[in-house]
Amino acid sequence: MKIAILGAGAREHSIAKAFIDSGFDTLVVPGNDGMKWSGIPIKKVQETADEILDATISFAPDIVIVGPTEYMVLGIVDKLKAKGIKVIGATSKSAMLEADKVFAKEFMVKHSIPTPRFRIVHTLSQLERALKEFEPPYVIKIPTLQGGKGSFILPTISEALDIGAKVITSGFEGMWSEGLVVEEFTPGEEYAVQVLISSGDYVILPMVWEYQRLYDHGRGPNTGGMGAVAPIRIDDRLFGLIKDLVGKTIKAMLKESLAYEGFLYLGVMAANNGIKVLEYNVRLGDPETEAIVPLDSAGFVRMIKDTAFGRLPENLKPFGASVALSLVSEGAPYHYTDSVLKIVGSMENIYFDHVQEEEGMLHVSGWRPCVVVGKGNTYNEAVKEAYKKAEEVIFEGKFYRRDIGESLL
Repeated sequence: MKIAILGAGAREHSIAKAFIDSGFDTLVVPGNDGMKWSGIPIKKVQETADEILDATISFAPDIVIVGPTEYMVLGIVDKLKAKGIKVIGATSKSAMLEADKVFAKEFMVKHSIPTPRFRIVHTLSQLERALKEFEPPYVIKIPTLQGGKGSFILPTISEALDIGAKVITSGFEGMWSEGLVVEEFTPGEEYAVQVLISSGDYVILPMVWEYQRLYDHGRGPNTGGMGAVAPIRIDDRLFGLIKDLVGKTIKAMLKESLAYEGFLYLGVMAANNGIKVLEYNVRLGDPETEAIVPLDSAGFVRMIKDTAFGRLPENLKPFGASVALSLVSEGAPYHYTDSVLKIVGSMENIYFDHVQEEEGMLHVSGWRPCVVVGKGNTYNEAVKEAYKKAEEVIFEGKFYRRDIGESLL
């Protein structure tokens, strides 16, 4: 059986490794040079819908797994399905649950799915009035895809106005919805709830804890993900509340013709007054994928196969614990330092992201060159392995958080 995985990041690298380890003929389109160095077959093309589709179709895959939301927005899933190919991924219509935060918020309100109180604003005067309705800190969300960097938590109204004004005065250029989300800050414990939707039914994957902020203890700007720990054990009461929330979401998606075969991610905040949905993603998280897949890679492969062929899959059965640690470049998450990247040791448990080959060497080509993973029987063992692996990757300006998994030890 042939498997095509579309995407170019560490998430796609970890998925590809799972399928290769299970003996599948696997190709990543377009992939990256770090994957190639790790023995993952790739087909480098420009990240346009036509080039990705041409490369994928020429491979004649039995199943296609689409990683990035951007590809789904381009209609790649729709076009592959139209050719009779089995695809794991959201249609362009369904992708708006992530790609358009205004659409997502209106969806939640329409279907009585609990979410923090919010306002949609279009002008500077509306923004100022909306901010006065809330207490600090202030939450501002850019409505469209920003690579995990479009949500801001700001201590003062002046800072919130500054961020909001930059978006509003740009005229919402390149955005699907002309509106900025101003949201009530909700304190609590945030959970990454990842769901595999199959024929209108679903399976909730083992829980993962994600670390989004750049610096230790939740400080600094949001990033595309600085680390993740899996699996997270939660009590039966909280899991029951999460299950109800997921069920309500899937039911609403079916009603609105938004269901698909693939992954749905809910950013859920467990607060004193109940649980609320902060956001939807129509994909697996990154680096959450790198944390959970290696704990039961064979089970993950079976889940994908069952879903593609219309069967409700069994859940993953993760053994032990894992820690995914993002290694980022100086200037992250908005900038990076171009430098040579070297590995001292094996390539095992290193999943590449923003790297490219130049003159026979790997170079950093973006804010997050790679994600390293540590596994163990306990959280403590997994944390130690992850940080040990981090020392085996060398590049100028390397930075990573020092508190990933700390609260679980």
